[in-house]
This record gives sequence, C-alpha cells and structure tokens, in this order.
Amino acid sequence: MDVKDCEVLLIIYEEQNLSKAAERLYITQPALTYRIRQLEKQFQLQIVQKEGKNIKFTSEGEHLVEYAKKTLQEEHRFKEFIANLKSEIQGTLRLGVSSHFTQYRLAPILHHFLQQYPKIQVFLNTSPNQEIFQSLQNGTFHVGIVRGTFNWVDQKYLINEEPFYLISNDEIHLEKLPELPRINYRSDTPPMNKFGYKPDTLLMEAIDGWWKDHFEVPPLITMNVNNYETCKQLVQHGLGYSIVPEICLKPQDRFFKYQMLFKNGQPLVRKTWLIYKESALELNLVKEFVQYIKSLNLHLPME
Repeated sequence: MDVKDCEVLLIIYEEQNLSKAAERLYITQPALTYRIRQLEKQFQLQIVQKEGKNIKFTSEGEHLVEYAKKTLQEEHRFKEFIANLKSEIQGTLRLGVSSHFTQYRLAPILHHFLQQYPKIQVFLNTSPNQEIFQSLQNGTFHVGIVRGTFNWVDQKYLINEEPFYLISNDEIHLEKLPELPRINYRSDTPPMNKFGYKPDTLLMEAIDGWWKDHFEVPPLITMNVNNYETCKQLVQHGLGYSIVPEICLKPQDRFFKYQMLFKNGQPLVRKTWLIYKESALELNLVKEFVQYIKSLNLHLPME
C-alpha cells in the first residue's frame, strides 16, 4: 500500500460514504470501489461493508486505517527531515488555529511571515481547541493558536489578553441592564476532553460571574446566536445589547462600548495562546514561526 492508497483510505474513513469520498478524490465511484477491492485483495481482508447508503469499516479495516495514518505521519516526518537539512528555510508548516483568531487576526500575520520565508507553504486547519490539542499530540499539526483556559503540559506562550466589552447601538445606563434585551453569544459546547478544555463554557461562567457581581436578578436574554458578527449585526439594528471580545471590534464599528470590569476593578479578559511541543522546534520552519509570533506586539497587527 503506497502513500496515495493511504490518503485514499483516510478520505473514505472520514466520509464513511463512497460517493462523497469519490467527489473529494475527483474520481468515479466505480473507480473508487475497484481501488478498495484491490486493497482487499492485496491484504486478504474485508475493509468496508455496506450499511444503508453509507459504509462501515470492519475491525480489520479499522486497523488498516491506523496503519495508513502512521504511514502518512512517517512520510511527513521524512519530508520534514530532508527539508530541514537544506540551508534555506522551506517545507510545509501545519497550523491548527481557533476560528475567531483566524477570522480576525491571522491573515496579516501569515502574509508578513510568508513574505520573509517565501519557500514555506502553510497547511491551515481552523479547528476547535480539542482537535488542535489532539493533532499536536499525534504530530498532525506543528503549532496551535488557541483561546481560553485549558491544561497543556508542553510549550505555550501568551500572545495577548484582550478585554470584553458590552456594546449597544444606543447609550445605556449600566444599572438598567437587567431590563434591557441581551443578544447572547453561545457556541455549541462539546463535552470536556482530556486537556480540561470545555469550549466556551468557562467563558460563559466568567460572564455569568461578572453579571452576579453587579446584579441580583438574571439577564433578559432574548436571542442566542453562535457568531459574534451576528451579535454585532443585531446590535447595530437596535435589537439589544451584546457582550463581545475586543478581537471582533473594528475601528469603524459605531457602537457605544463599555469595558466589563468586576467591582474590584479587574477586567473580564480572554487569553490567546501559542502552543506547541518542544520537539517541534527541531524543525527550522517551526522555530522561525514561533520566534516570529513572539516578536509581535501583544496587540497584533490588523489590516
């Protein structure tokens, strides 16, 4: 089984559907079925079986998928080793980055970095934090940029610490907040993983803590949305106030902004971290990217 077979097998495993896998591979479904049959003939086992419109991997097929993953990881490591021997920094930098950081800050950072190192290619995956942690552990990603609070035992660097703001289309008196409609940001929340990270749950608890620090009655939540830009649009049309991080606010936004402070004067903040494994620094392109991020001002450039 060569590298291409491994890639094909992983795509089939990701899709669990031959039609969708064939579309991703730009081949016909019969051609893909033939390829599976050839692999089954080569290894003398059944890889998949039909399950309605989808397919299911047999236990032997699952083992073959694990073998394919390890084969591709070794292929990546070998290519990285060869690229690392060359004097000019080159190769593929594999990044896992939180969606909010990607949306609001990442583009100018990558642009400037790649101007300095034009022979580096970037493989970027915008992922939830727990997927970034797992991909760093198994070597799929070199570096991660994540937001929030979590347990990470290897290397991490605080990129910035941004405040939260209460925004409104009209000037408001904060003591009147319990009477005003809130447009509430709330993301989908998977269960806590082994890294102690429960996406946005700790943030929601912190916001709830700020509220209880100031008020004895619950907020008047009239809308729940899972996107900060949607929050801003609804606020802009006078449908209520919202609580958003500084990262999503632009100079041209015309909101009334109120920084969220606890009664003791401490601000409500969200931290953004650069995380990686110490062993990843053996690759020159990773070392240069980490040093580049550390050289940036805490208030990262926006374009």
